[in-house]
Amino acid sequence: MRVKVLKITVGLMLAVLLGGCSAMSKQDRFSRNQDFFNRFSTHTLVAIRPSKMSDDFLILRKNHTFVYRTKVIGVNVCYYTGQYNIESGVLRLAFEPDHIPGIDTRYKITLDGTDVVLQGATNSFAVVEDAHAFYSVLPY
Repeated sequence: MRVKVLKITVGLMLAVLLGGCSAMSKQDRFSRNQDFFNRFSTHTLVAIRPSKMSDDFLILRKNHTFVYRTKVIGVNVCYYTGQYNIESGVLRLAFEPDHIPGIDTRYKITLDGTDVVLQGATNSFAVVEDAHAFYSVLPY
């Protein structure tokens, strides 16, 4: 009987801990809801910046909108949206004015062999999907 109660208690504690720590903030949920119709646009590029516990994704869409999101252990914890522009080999991200993350807003587009790399001042992304379709967008 005690073992069963202990298992239930530990299970509930883990559920509360994981659910409370991994939920997106109200502003992130609002951004995701406002971005609903843009999600139907096809992806031009998907780039990732992996780390030990989380992954940052940058998704550029054909309608010149983008999503920057972070997943921690497979759960979305932040969601940022905006519009992008590519000029002279530089990707410029324009985030929504009231919801800006602490990442670079300018990335130099470099070609490393057949790989596309987005190099910013403090961080970089590696393209993992649709790299060949992205070549047609480059201004070179």
